[in-house]
Amino acid sequence: EGNSSGFEVPTLIKTVADSGDYFIGVDTNGLLYKITKADLLAGLSSGGISSGGSSQPTSFAVMPEDLILVSGVAQTLSSSGAYTTTGRVAFQDPSAINDSRKFTRSLSAGNYTLTILTNTGSQFGKVKLEIDGVLAFDDVDLYAGGISLNVPVGRTISINSSGSHEFKFTVYGRNANASDYYFSVQQITATKL
Repeated sequence: EGNSSGFEVPTLIKTVADSGDYFIGVDTNGLLYKITKADLLAGLSSGGISSGGSSQPTSFAVMPEDLILVSGVAQTLSSSGAYTTTGRVAFQDPSAINDSRKFTRSLSAGNYTLTILTNTGSQFGKVKLEIDGVLAFDDVDLYAGGISLNVPVGRTISINSSGSHEFKFTVYGRNANASDYYFSVQQITATKL
């Protein structure tokens, strides 16, 4: 009504944004712009990036759709109650040793608490994280006698320089009692200490 830009308000209502979705906003000059889901989430979780300098975010939240396949079969996205009670979960099926997924995020230098919301069970493997090709940790063993959904697994990581960083998760092995190499992801977050 009275909009001279020719922009039409969409009528589709979604409860979960897909990784390729954009959000429409209006800047302080009244101009329309679009922002990716990943950039919007990064800005919201960090409180935004200051407009006057080079500050970087001090936190992020990565959703299953944001993970990029590095090796192994394409990941499966599911909202089934058999795998998660919090929304969507990503996993590679069938699973195999060296299954790997990654994402890139900008962060300010410093120490962070990184939390993976995942599952544990008798079919789950051991996971390591490399940041920019350097091992951050390799002590996450997701084996358990019975399955547990939505388990937060936390580790402290160090970001040595401000800017964009690649986070690569790899299933590098399995517990002697485990029967497979699954690694599921509901969400990965990081918050500066």
